[in-house]
Amino acid sequence: MSSSATWRPTPDNARAFGGLSILYGGSRGGFLPEHTHDDVQVSVHFAGGSRPYLERLDVDLFPSRMPHTGRWRPGTEVVVFQLAPSLFTQVRDELGPGVHIELAPARATRERFIEGLGHIARDEYRDRNVLSDLFLESAGYMMARHLLRRHAVFPIPKTRPYRLTEGELNELRRFIRDQLNRGFSVRELASVIRIGPAVLNQKLRFSIGRSPWRFVQEERIRRATELLKHSRSSIAELAIQLGYTDQSHFTNSFRRATGLTPKAYRTRTSL
Repeated sequence: MSSSATWRPTPDNARAFGGLSILYGGSRGGFLPEHTHDDVQVSVHFAGGSRPYLERLDVDLFPSRMPHTGRWRPGTEVVVFQLAPSLFTQVRDELGPGVHIELAPARATRERFIEGLGHIARDEYRDRNVLSDLFLESAGYMMARHLLRRHAVFPIPKTRPYRLTEGELNELRRFIRDQLNRGFSVRELASVIRIGPAVLNQKLRFSIGRSPWRFVQEERIRRATELLKHSRSSIAELAIQLGYTDQSHFTNSFRRATGLTPKAYRTRTSL
Protein backbone atom coordinates (compact mmCIF):
# COMPACT_ATOMS: atom_id res chain seq x y z
CA MET A 1 0.00 0.00 0.00
CA SER A 2 1.61 3.24 -1.11
CA SER A 3 0.99 6.67 0.35
CA SER A 4 -1.50 7.31 -2.47
CA ALA A 5 -3.46 4.07 -2.00
CA THR A 6 -7.05 4.56 -0.91
CA TRP A 7 -7.81 3.14 2.55
CA ARG A 8 -10.64 0.61 2.63
CA PRO A 9 -12.25 -1.00 5.71
CA THR A 10 -11.54 -4.67 6.40
CA PRO A 11 -12.01 -6.89 9.49
CA ASP A 12 -8.33 -6.22 10.27
CA ASN A 13 -8.57 -2.41 10.32
CA ALA A 14 -12.13 -1.46 11.26
CA ARG A 15 -14.28 -2.30 14.27
CA ALA A 16 -17.62 -0.87 15.44
CA PHE A 17 -19.93 -1.30 18.43
CA GLY A 18 -22.36 0.79 20.47
CA GLY A 19 -22.12 3.99 18.44
CA LEU A 20 -18.30 4.03 18.17
CA SER A 21 -16.17 2.91 15.23
CA ILE A 22 -12.39 2.62 15.49
CA LEU A 23 -10.43 2.56 12.23
CA TYR A 24 -6.71 1.94 11.81
CA GLY A 25 -4.32 3.09 9.10
CA GLY A 26 -1.04 1.19 9.21
CA SER A 27 2.52 2.33 8.64
CA ARG A 28 2.43 1.90 4.85
CA GLY A 29 0.55 5.16 4.55
CA GLY A 30 -2.79 5.81 2.92
CA PHE A 31 -5.33 8.25 1.59
CA LEU A 32 -9.06 8.99 1.70
CA PRO A 33 -10.59 11.57 -0.67
CA GLU A 34 -12.73 14.36 0.71
CA HIS A 35 -15.90 13.03 2.32
CA THR A 36 -18.47 13.82 4.98
CA HIS A 37 -20.70 11.86 7.36
CA ASP A 38 -23.05 12.32 10.29
CA ASP A 39 -20.55 10.88 12.78
CA VAL A 40 -18.15 13.10 14.69
CA GLN A 41 -14.59 12.09 13.81
CA VAL A 42 -11.48 12.25 15.96
CA SER A 43 -8.17 11.26 14.36
CA VAL A 44 -4.93 10.49 16.19
CA HIS A 45 -1.83 10.66 13.96
CA PHE A 46 1.34 8.92 15.15
CA ALA A 47 4.55 10.24 13.57
CA GLY A 48 7.13 7.52 14.14
CA GLY A 49 10.05 7.99 16.47
CA SER A 50 12.88 5.64 17.40
CA ARG A 51 11.26 5.28 20.84
CA PRO A 52 7.59 5.62 21.87
CA TYR A 53 8.25 8.75 23.94
CA LEU A 54 9.78 10.46 20.88
CA GLU A 55 6.64 10.00 18.79
CA ARG A 56 4.82 13.13 17.69
CA LEU A 57 1.06 12.85 18.09
CA ASP A 58 -1.54 15.13 16.53
CA VAL A 59 -5.28 15.01 17.23
CA ASP A 60 -7.87 16.35 14.76
CA LEU A 61 -11.58 16.83 15.50
CA PHE A 62 -14.14 17.05 12.69
CA PRO A 63 -17.72 17.79 13.80
CA SER A 64 -20.67 16.07 12.13
CA ARG A 65 -21.06 16.85 8.39
CA MET A 66 -17.74 18.73 8.17
CA PRO A 67 -15.93 17.83 4.91
CA HIS A 68 -12.45 16.39 5.40
CA THR A 69 -9.80 14.23 3.76
CA GLY A 70 -7.49 11.61 5.19
CA ARG A 71 -3.79 11.19 4.44
CA TRP A 72 -0.82 9.73 6.30
CA ARG A 73 2.68 9.15 5.02
CA PRO A 74 4.58 5.84 5.02
CA GLY A 75 6.20 5.36 8.42
CA THR A 76 3.30 6.99 10.25
CA GLU A 77 0.03 5.54 11.57
CA VAL A 78 -3.45 6.84 12.28
CA VAL A 79 -6.30 5.75 14.54
CA VAL A 80 -9.71 7.22 13.73
CA PHE A 81 -12.63 7.31 16.16
CA GLN A 82 -16.09 7.93 14.68
CA LEU A 83 -18.90 8.67 17.15
CA ALA A 84 -22.56 8.41 16.14
CA PRO A 85 -24.92 11.31 16.98
CA SER A 86 -27.02 8.92 19.12
CA LEU A 87 -24.02 8.38 21.41
CA PHE A 88 -23.73 12.11 22.13
CA THR A 89 -27.45 12.35 22.76
CA GLN A 90 -27.30 9.50 25.27
CA VAL A 91 -24.34 10.93 27.16
CA ARG A 92 -25.75 14.47 27.05
CA ASP A 93 -29.08 13.35 28.46
CA GLU A 94 -27.39 11.39 31.23
CA LEU A 95 -24.94 14.09 32.31
CA GLY A 96 -26.54 17.38 31.29
CA PRO A 97 -30.11 17.31 29.96
CA GLY A 98 -31.16 20.14 27.67
CA VAL A 99 -27.65 21.11 26.55
CA HIS A 100 -27.31 21.82 22.82
CA ILE A 101 -24.80 19.53 21.10
CA GLU A 102 -22.45 21.50 18.87
CA LEU A 103 -18.73 20.78 18.65
CA ALA A 104 -16.01 23.14 17.47
CA PRO A 105 -13.41 21.73 15.04
CA ALA A 106 -9.79 21.36 16.12
CA ARG A 107 -6.63 20.60 14.16
CA ALA A 108 -3.23 19.29 15.25
CA THR A 109 -3.95 19.60 18.97
CA ARG A 110 -2.49 17.66 21.89
CA GLU A 111 -5.10 15.71 23.89
CA ARG A 112 -3.57 13.28 26.37
CA PHE A 113 -6.86 11.56 27.08
CA ILE A 114 -7.61 10.91 23.40
CA GLU A 115 -3.99 10.02 22.69
CA GLY A 116 -4.16 7.37 25.43
CA LEU A 117 -7.20 5.74 23.83
CA GLY A 118 -5.42 5.93 20.49
CA HIS A 119 -2.40 4.09 21.88
CA ILE A 120 -4.59 1.29 23.26
CA ALA A 121 -6.43 0.89 19.96
CA ARG A 122 -3.21 0.93 17.94
CA ASP A 123 -1.60 -1.69 20.17
CA GLU A 124 -4.62 -3.99 19.73
CA TYR A 125 -4.53 -3.64 15.96
CA ARG A 126 -0.77 -4.22 15.89
CA ASP A 127 -1.20 -7.42 17.91
CA ARG A 128 -3.99 -8.57 15.59
CA ASN A 129 -6.33 -8.82 18.56
CA VAL A 130 -9.95 -7.90 18.03
CA LEU A 131 -10.95 -4.81 19.98
CA SER A 132 -13.56 -6.03 22.43
CA ASP A 133 -17.13 -4.75 22.47
CA LEU A 134 -16.53 -3.72 26.07
CA PHE A 135 -13.59 -1.50 25.08
CA LEU A 136 -15.50 0.14 22.23
CA GLU A 137 -18.55 0.75 24.40
CA SER A 138 -16.47 2.14 27.28
CA ALA A 139 -14.31 4.27 24.97
CA GLY A 140 -17.40 5.64 23.23
CA TYR A 141 -18.93 6.91 26.48
CA MET A 142 -15.62 8.33 27.66
CA MET A 143 -14.82 10.12 24.42
CA ALA A 144 -18.32 11.55 23.95
CA ARG A 145 -18.24 12.94 27.49
CA HIS A 146 -14.73 14.35 26.97
CA LEU A 147 -15.70 16.09 23.73
CA LEU A 148 -18.87 17.55 25.25
CA ARG A 149 -16.82 18.88 28.17
CA ARG A 150 -13.83 20.18 26.22
CA HIS A 151 -14.96 20.96 22.68
CA ALA A 152 -18.67 21.77 22.77
CA VAL A 153 -19.65 25.31 21.82
CA PHE A 154 -21.99 25.13 24.83
CA PRO A 155 -20.25 22.68 27.22
CA ILE A 156 -22.16 20.42 29.59
CA PRO A 157 -22.26 22.12 32.99
CA LYS A 158 -19.93 20.61 35.53
CA THR A 159 -21.56 18.55 38.24
CA ARG A 160 -20.13 17.19 41.45
CA PRO A 161 -18.62 13.76 40.60
CA TYR A 162 -19.72 11.75 43.63
CA ARG A 163 -17.46 8.86 44.57
CA LEU A 164 -18.51 5.23 44.48
CA THR A 165 -18.71 3.64 47.92
CA GLU A 166 -16.55 0.65 48.78
CA GLY A 167 -19.73 -1.41 48.83
CA GLU A 168 -20.58 -0.35 45.27
CA LEU A 169 -17.04 -1.12 44.08
CA ASN A 170 -17.28 -4.58 45.65
CA GLU A 171 -20.64 -5.16 43.94
CA LEU A 172 -19.04 -4.31 40.62
CA ARG A 173 -16.08 -6.59 41.30
CA ARG A 174 -18.34 -9.52 42.19
CA PHE A 175 -20.35 -9.05 39.01
CA ILE A 176 -17.21 -8.91 36.87
CA ARG A 177 -15.75 -12.10 38.35
CA ASP A 178 -19.05 -13.96 37.98
CA GLN A 179 -19.61 -12.89 34.36
CA LEU A 180 -16.11 -12.90 32.85
CA ASN A 181 -16.63 -16.08 30.86
CA ARG A 182 -19.78 -14.85 29.07
CA GLY A 183 -18.91 -11.18 28.63
CA PHE A 184 -21.13 -8.19 29.40
CA SER A 185 -21.73 -4.58 28.44
CA VAL A 186 -20.89 -1.35 30.26
CA ARG A 187 -24.63 -0.76 30.54
CA GLU A 188 -25.05 -4.12 32.32
CA LEU A 189 -22.16 -3.29 34.63
CA ALA A 190 -23.65 0.10 35.49
CA SER A 191 -27.07 -1.45 36.18
CA VAL A 192 -25.52 -3.50 39.00
CA ILE A 193 -25.39 -0.33 41.11
CA ARG A 194 -28.44 1.25 39.44
CA ILE A 195 -26.81 4.07 37.46
CA GLY A 196 -26.27 4.79 33.77
CA PRO A 197 -23.09 3.93 31.80
CA ALA A 198 -21.91 7.53 31.35
CA VAL A 199 -22.32 8.18 35.08
CA LEU A 200 -20.47 4.93 35.85
CA ASN A 201 -17.56 6.17 33.74
CA GLN A 202 -17.57 9.51 35.56
CA LYS A 203 -17.75 7.99 39.04
CA LEU A 204 -15.13 5.30 38.40
CA ARG A 205 -12.66 7.83 37.06
CA PHE A 206 -13.27 10.14 40.03
CA SER A 207 -13.16 7.32 42.60
CA ILE A 208 -10.23 5.18 41.45
CA GLY A 209 -8.90 6.82 38.28
CA ARG A 210 -10.11 4.02 36.01
CA SER A 211 -12.43 3.75 33.04
CA PRO A 212 -14.96 0.89 33.09
CA TRP A 213 -12.84 -0.98 30.54
CA ARG A 214 -9.61 -0.56 32.54
CA PHE A 215 -11.39 -1.52 35.75
CA VAL A 216 -12.62 -4.75 34.11
CA GLN A 217 -9.17 -5.52 32.68
CA GLU A 218 -7.55 -5.19 36.09
CA GLU A 219 -10.13 -7.49 37.66
CA ARG A 220 -9.60 -9.96 34.82
CA ILE A 221 -5.83 -9.99 35.35
CA ARG A 222 -6.32 -10.35 39.11
CA ARG A 223 -8.56 -13.37 38.53
CA ALA A 224 -6.08 -14.75 36.00
CA THR A 225 -3.26 -14.72 38.56
CA GLU A 226 -5.46 -16.66 41.01
CA LEU A 227 -6.37 -19.28 38.42
CA LEU A 228 -2.79 -19.66 37.22
CA LYS A 229 -1.72 -20.37 40.80
CA HIS A 230 -4.51 -22.73 41.81
CA SER A 231 -6.10 -24.20 38.67
CA ARG A 232 -4.74 -27.05 36.56
CA SER A 233 -6.63 -25.90 33.46
CA SER A 234 -4.56 -25.24 30.35
CA ILE A 235 -3.69 -21.69 29.31
CA ALA A 236 -6.14 -22.00 26.40
CA GLU A 237 -8.93 -23.13 28.75
CA LEU A 238 -8.21 -20.26 31.15
CA ALA A 239 -8.36 -17.78 28.26
CA ILE A 240 -11.95 -18.84 27.55
CA GLN A 241 -12.90 -18.77 31.25
CA LEU A 242 -11.56 -15.22 31.51
CA GLY A 243 -13.41 -13.96 28.44
CA TYR A 244 -10.48 -13.53 26.05
CA THR A 245 -10.95 -14.24 22.35
CA ASP A 246 -8.19 -16.88 22.35
CA GLN A 247 -4.93 -17.92 24.02
CA SER A 248 -2.89 -15.36 22.07
CA HIS A 249 -5.12 -12.51 23.22
CA PHE A 250 -4.82 -13.69 26.84
CA THR A 251 -1.04 -14.06 26.60
CA ASN A 252 -0.51 -10.61 25.10
CA SER A 253 -2.83 -8.90 27.60
CA PHE A 254 -1.32 -10.70 30.59
CA ARG A 255 2.24 -9.91 29.48
CA ARG A 256 1.44 -6.21 29.06
CA ALA A 257 -0.05 -6.12 32.56
CA THR A 258 2.53 -8.20 34.44
CA GLY A 259 5.65 -8.41 32.29
CA LEU A 260 5.32 -12.21 32.16
CA THR A 261 3.46 -14.66 29.96
CA PRO A 262 0.80 -16.76 31.72
CA LYS A 263 3.04 -19.82 31.38
CA ALA A 264 6.04 -18.02 32.89
CA TYR A 265 3.88 -16.66 35.74
CA ARG A 266 2.51 -20.12 36.50
CA THR A 267 6.02 -21.61 36.50
CA ARG A 268 7.39 -18.87 38.78
CA THR A 269 4.54 -19.05 41.32
CA SER A 270 4.61 -22.86 41.49
CA LEU A 271 8.25 -22.98 42.57
